[in-house]
Amino acid sequence: MSKFHDLFIKDGRAKVTVAVLIVFLVLASLGIYFSFYINPKTASQSLPPHAKNRVIVKFKESAKENLKKEDVIAGPDVGISSVTTLNQKEDVKEVKKIVPSTSSDELGRTYTIEFKNDKDINSVIKKYSSDPNIEYAEPDYQVTTQVEPNDPYYASSGSWGQAYADLWGIKKINSSAAWDITTGSISVVVAVIDTGIDYNHPDLVANVWVNSDEVPNNGVDDDGNGYIDDYHGYDFYNEDGDPFDDHAHGTHVSGTIGGVGNNGVGVVGINWQTKIMGVKFLSSGGSGYISDAVSSTYYAVNNGAKVLSNSWGGGGRSTTMQTAIDYAYNHGVVFVAAAGNSNSDAYNYTPAGLNHVMTIAATDYQDNKASFSSWGDVVEFAAPGVDVLSLKSSGGSCTTVGTNYCRMSGTSMATPHAAGLAALVLSINPSMTPDQVQTAMQNGADDLGAPGKDIYFGYGRINAANSITPAAPITHVDGTIIKTSLAPEVYLLESGKKRHVTSPEVFHSWFDWEDLIIVSSSEMSFYAAGGDLGFRPGTLIKASGDPKVFLVDGGNKRHIVSPEIFAGLGYQWANVVSISPSEEDRYNRTDDLSSVGSHINGTLIKTAGAPEVYLLDGGKKRHIPNPEVFNSRYQWAEIVFISNDEMSNYAVGDRIGFRPGSLARASNQPQVYVITDTTKRHISSPSVLSLLGYRWERIILTTESELNNYTTGEPL
Repeated sequence: MSKFHDLFIKDGRAKVTVAVLIVFLVLASLGIYFSFYINPKTASQSLPPHAKNRVIVKFKESAKENLKKEDVIAGPDVGISSVTTLNQKEDVKEVKKIVPSTSSDELGRTYTIEFKNDKDINSVIKKYSSDPNIEYAEPDYQVTTQVEPNDPYYASSGSWGQAYADLWGIKKINSSAAWDITTGSISVVVAVIDTGIDYNHPDLVANVWVNSDEVPNNGVDDDGNGYIDDYHGYDFYNEDGDPFDDHAHGTHVSGTIGGVGNNGVGVVGINWQTKIMGVKFLSSGGSGYISDAVSSTYYAVNNGAKVLSNSWGGGGRSTTMQTAIDYAYNHGVVFVAAAGNSNSDAYNYTPAGLNHVMTIAATDYQDNKASFSSWGDVVEFAAPGVDVLSLKSSGGSCTTVGTNYCRMSGTSMATPHAAGLAALVLSINPSMTPDQVQTAMQNGADDLGAPGKDIYFGYGRINAANSITPAAPITHVDGTIIKTSLAPEVYLLESGKKRHVTSPEVFHSWFDWEDLIIVSSSEMSFYAAGGDLGFRPGTLIKASGDPKVFLVDGGNKRHIVSPEIFAGLGYQWANVVSISPSEEDRYNRTDDLSSVGSHINGTLIKTAGAPEVYLLDGGKKRHIPNPEVFNSRYQWAEIVFISNDEMSNYAVGDRIGFRPGSLARASNQPQVYVITDTTKRHISSPSVLSLLGYRWERIILTTESELNNYTTGEPL
């Protein structure tokens, strides 16, 4: 079968194999090609390009006890009789763990099975999938770089006669304004998972990642990570510690991400300073296999990369690759990938169509969709990808512009613009999650095409300055409880100001620790200081070493003069909060509670004969309409039982709603809202919910009628 990269348009001539691609895309659109490994009984169809002598299998958890523990098992015997018998029939040469020496259960059960001769992979997949000890089997798909080569018209020296800037892509995404705020950070490592990198290039060498725990070229795994001499990264194609670029593609990508800035040499990357990790799994011809891409992903994550740039794709939808991407996502690593150059639906390809991937389409210098760029619902952003000038590897070839530089086109070139911006965003706030990084870029993108997200440009063409501007940090709504990761102080947002919660005891009188949101230092500094937050009105307090019990009444405390009065008012000793004398001294002592009569504001009340619960506020009783609202604010043990006569003495006030800052959704609707007093604000996507630091398990399920009590505010 022809290599996937032969499908590209070269020198203005369409390869005959484009016809093959068209047939493949029609089949893919019908869901045919990827259904075979989900249901092997339908596996008679032809496959996308794949290894002919190798498949990927994942053993079931129940089988791991008998599975041999070696990373590489020579021959067919794996310790499981049924699989060993099948391996013998299929003349297996080697069974190899995709990620060696791993402690991960998921990865520890995923292997390639290599045969001594080429096989009918459809037939082999069906056999292995039928074994009761194997969770799934799939092809080791072939993938390639996603470059659209230039025709000879563009092969001029120096600038190439175009009417726009040589580095038009860097300028188009508004990098210069972003550089007034940050030029990147050497603490942000970007792994270029590609054909390798030219780590000696004069415009890259200062930004090349170094594994400081490894001694280069001594033939020893000094850091014990399972890889020998991985000083600048690793080469999974040739299985050695030298990720040097013998193709040119990976070096070109690296220059866009992190070509050294302000050094008086050549080009500049989106990050003047960063660290580029070379992870090679593609050959000098620009092709490779999913199994090595998976190994590359785990290597990059485990060695400290925060962004993964993946300018490659092809094959079908790989379950094993999805597992690797999930691993990156769960470790807080941003996975950026090319949409592809087939002008078709990117959903059908790996990795572009998989979950937790930031998929990038390509645009030209006029913000038009590049003619070759793939598209679809999976596209998150567009970025410059036509005639992009960047670094040339001494070990490869491309359309040269000067000695060490060249031009390329493709979604491969768009991808590093987005990966570079992700790294720039992380240089401002390194604690951001992948979802938070994407939301920052989404909020900053320049909308192109149809309003909002569309299949050609996603959320728009990326804009660096808009994505990292700290003058307008992410902010939270009133009622949110916040703190930074670096300081112990906790605050309540109220009227746009932060009110210091003075002690853990005060906190527990109002809130639950699980409602606490961690915010950036820049966001925290954005809020002006409000007054301190004291105990919730109605809280019972006593200073340690002092027998007197007080009831908090706003900023005051009222002494309950005797145990009889305490009991007569319906209070419980278990609800008395013991605090320090200095904390008690914050409250002014006012009138003592010396008789059993009316209760003070802040008291939760109900009668023994009725289910309704009320809060006393402003001398009125405010109904708490349901348990969900009650639980967002109070604890059941705090309810005081009063007589029917006392209850009838209070006028009826407005109903009580959810505590401001609560997350709520109707049980029959997917929309999630954050409550701000009398208003509900729709959280527009899971990414926004994650960016704001909210947790899914804190969403309160309620009724539509309850949510209808709140006016609809601006969405988040």
